Amino acid sequence: MFSSWSWRVLSALLLAVAMTVAWLTSGVAPAAQAQAQQTAAGVVLSIGAESSFARVTGDVFVVYNDGQDSRATIKAAVSGAAPGDVAALYARPFPFKRPAARVAGQAITLQGPSAAHSFVVRPAVATRYTVRVLRGGQVIGGSAARTVYVIARDAVVGSMSCAAPGRPVCTVSFRVRVFVPASAYKLESGKAWYVYTGLRTSPTTEPPAPTSLTLNSGATVGKPLRISATVFRRQIQVSFPVGNDGFSFKINYCARDTEGRDGVGLPGKHGCGTLKTIAAGREYLG
Repeated sequence: MFSSWSWRVLSALLLAVAMTVAWLTSGVAPAAQAQAQQTAAGVVLSIGAESSFARVTGDVFVVYNDGQDSRATIKAAVSGAAPGDVAALYARPFPFKRPAARVAGQAITLQGPSAAHSFVVRPAVATRYTVRVLRGGQVIGGSAARTVYVIARDAVVGSMSCAAPGRPVCTVSFRVRVFVPASAYKLESGKAWYVYTGLRTSPTTEPPAPTSLTLNSGATVGKPLRISATVFRRQIQVSFPVGNDGFSFKINYCARDTEGRDGVGLPGKHGCGTLKTIAAGREYLG
């Protein structure tokens, strides 16, 4: 997961609270990594994938059902083809048990021996994409596969309150709605969540934001509440002492990836719940 919240309070009277919810990943993904493959018919194809997010451990990903953030681009280059040949996109979604199928509306008729084309895709689960060249309706060659992964989408609503007088303890409480494919609902909604927090205090000024977060065993994570076949909600609550000081507080949460079991998240392990301390700006936890 990606959501991170931070609060900064300047005065002991809680005159100003700045709250932000932001993706921890940012920037533009590196150029698509293409790999050329020559077919028996002498056609050479290369294929790459990219999205609006920076790659994590080399993997390209999008966000489930989240508008522009759900889009990835498959880029293909073809050489050695004949005019009239067709370059078509094929997809093989998780669990990868069925052969790749041609994607409707995702094809280009080649006008010469060389061409480059981009296909926009919106996968719901991890999907392997290939580009094949057809001549007279027959496949004469295909590219290597490129996988686009899909992470769950979350939406956060919450607040912070501090006891009075003197607000010795502050409590952060927020609800997280998580959006996942129906096929992954059971596994995703049943996962354990891990909460990381960071706090800095100062008796005179607003301190800078914490640079690291620590796994917080005292955080309360509520049971999942089913909203629909693709949406569930959970509540997170954390309390921390601040006295009359100004403070900066930051919180992040995560659930471990199980991409190999439900096609959601990234492959491998990314430190969620196993790392005791993380950088406040860590790009991905899963």
